Amino acid sequence: MPELKKNVRGLSRLCAGASAPVLLLALSMGGAQAQPSSAPAAAQSSDAIETVVVTAEKRAQNVQEVGLSITAFSGDQLENRGIASMTDLAAFVPNLSIVQSSTNRTSQVQIRGIGSSGNNPGIEPSVGIFMDGVYVPASGSIQQSLLDVATVEVLRGPQGTLYGRNTAVGAVNINTRKPTDAFEAMIQAGFGNYGQRKFAGYIGGGLIDDVAGRLSVWSENLDGYEKSTFLNTSINGTDQFGGRGRLLWTPTEKFSVDVIGYYSQLDRACCTPEQIDPTGIGGIATPGFLAAMQAAGHPFTNYNDRDHKIDEETIANDTTTSWGFSATANYELPWKDTVSLISAYNSFFDNAKQLAPDGLPIYVGMFTQALKRNNVSEELRIVSDTGRFLEYVGGLYYFHEDMLYNSRVILGEGANRAFPVAGGVVLNPGDTTNGYFSQKTDSYAIYGQAKANLTESLRLIGGLRYSSDSKRGWLRYDNTTSGTPIQTAIFNNSLFPQVSIPDFRRTDQNITWLASAQYDLAEGVMGYVTVSTGYKDGGFNQATKSISASNEFDPENSFNYELGIKSSLFDNRVIFNADIYRMVLKDFQEATLDPRTGTGFVVGNAGSRQVQGVEVELQARPIPPLSITAALAYTDAKYTDYPNGQCPLYPGAFGPVPNPLR
Repeated sequence: MPELKKNVRGLSRLCAGASAPVLLLALSMGGAQAQPSSAPAAAQSSDAIETVVVTAEKRAQNVQEVGLSITAFSGDQLENRGIASMTDLAAFVPNLSIVQSSTNRTSQVQIRGIGSSGNNPGIEPSVGIFMDGVYVPASGSIQQSLLDVATVEVLRGPQGTLYGRNTAVGAVNINTRKPTDAFEAMIQAGFGNYGQRKFAGYIGGGLIDDVAGRLSVWSENLDGYEKSTFLNTSINGTDQFGGRGRLLWTPTEKFSVDVIGYYSQLDRACCTPEQIDPTGIGGIATPGFLAAMQAAGHPFTNYNDRDHKIDEETIANDTTTSWGFSATANYELPWKDTVSLISAYNSFFDNAKQLAPDGLPIYVGMFTQALKRNNVSEELRIVSDTGRFLEYVGGLYYFHEDMLYNSRVILGEGANRAFPVAGGVVLNPGDTTNGYFSQKTDSYAIYGQAKANLTESLRLIGGLRYSSDSKRGWLRYDNTTSGTPIQTAIFNNSLFPQVSIPDFRRTDQNITWLASAQYDLAEGVMGYVTVSTGYKDGGFNQATKSISASNEFDPENSFNYELGIKSSLFDNRVIFNADIYRMVLKDFQEATLDPRTGTGFVVGNAGSRQVQGVEVELQARPIPPLSITAALAYTDAKYTDYPNGQCPLYPGAFGPVPNPLR
């Protein structure tokens, strides 16, 4: 239940909450599964570390037999560690970060320090999220609860062959528990400080002959972990609830149909930022700002950036709704290969009815944003039986998405402090700009991966994927003004230019591949070397301020070189995994301040970026009651080529400003 708190240094900080539960009640009947129901149970002693069976390569495998950098948890391990969300999970996984920004939709997953840059809805994620084998493109969906999950697999490095779509630096593969004929039920409730109340539960079992079902529900309320001194109320609170239902029909041993439906809603009075080091280098509390606030009758006094207090006159309001369903049909062919057809629909709607982007006690204006994403996908896949000289996976993939993004800015009285205009001209409160950005995406892919078992100890793996992505859409910014001609000219031409691009389109094609070798060095010890590539397609900027400027950015490509070892020792009582890697990203998609207006961010291609490092994980169970887990990640990242990079002006442009209250 406690949430991990991380501080990110920058121009402002968005604080993650922390809560301490004081009561936890739980009632459970039956047993939680340790792996997906379709995976074979691994034989092991009760003293051994639990074997986690993963589907990282589209078939059930012991995670120690997969030649990739993976951290995986079973459902039991998640529950025993109190991991209820992706934010909780990041505390246990090396080189995994969950970044929460000003809205739910801009939350993102980072692997090895890389994620999507900026908050442009036209940019694809660098880390692919997959739920029960279905690609989920909206990053805000990671806010869902991890209740009743069979496994969570964090795959580091490009996954451009079997996953393909937008997995330039990694993927997170989440598998929920399948229904079984055995009856299972759990109820959990708890509360903590900051007004926290939590409830979760699931129930499942056989319904009729050949049909089993499972239902999971959850809810959580948190009043807020920070206080607005301006409004004398708690802010940055959360209310969420959701549920998931599954039906599994198995008319024969060779054929099954698995249907999944889910719904979740997340309401956040979030996220109001706290000014970072106001009197430090680059801080907001300059003499001119302090004098202006004094003259406005509301002196700035919030110099402590660690007291969970914010002097802000606006409470943010953001509601995110996610729902969808999928149907997976599996059929075992006479020669033991399995053919699967996965059909899915997902809907994501984030409605930020009010943003609080400044964290200041002045009414800069009304800021609203709304993003709607509806998508369908179809995947036809064949997976060979194991134990052959040649094992293979192949498939066809189709994805379609409709996206619509709306934004609005209405200037308030404080806009003249946020957007100072030279020459003593003041902006006109009430002037409004409305932005509309629509985009349709169609993606097609064909892929295959094969493993040759040359000897009992040596295996070679190769994979290839061809992808074609097409995007088309339109962009428009309309303004409504009522000020003087000078005020209107500044608003329309400098701050919020009116733009209309009725039709834009692009098509990207790419081939990604993987080559790997695995060798069993000793019993329970496997070494591997892997070279892989990844890709995410290009896109368009919704924040383009000039019709004459290009609003496109090109695809991003990644190359990963990795050498690793996986070992299970002393009857699986010690697991030690380590890898060294170098990942190079070409045409990295980076967000920079729009040079044409000085407001808003646009995405462009920033040359090359290199990330290299070491990842180490250790699990030990010296005696049955005691489990030890340790992880270490060292990362060295840099730009190796950035010809159009925006260099910061400080230190030097801003000097330290003494705090008059110290």
